[in-house]
Amino acid sequence: MESIRRHERAAAYKVFKSVENREIFLNSAAEDEDSAAAFLQSEMAELHQRI
Repeated sequence: MESIRRHERAAAYKVFKSVENREIFLNSAAEDEDSAAAFLQSEMAELHQRI
């Protein structure tokens, strides 16, 4: 997935600790990679706001 930059991947691993987030991402990525990437970036932004 090209829209997720290398430096963002560490945050993505934290998002994927949630089973629910993993399932949403994997199911949506199978249908629409752009929407899945937008979901992941949104979750990463929320994660950064909580820190």
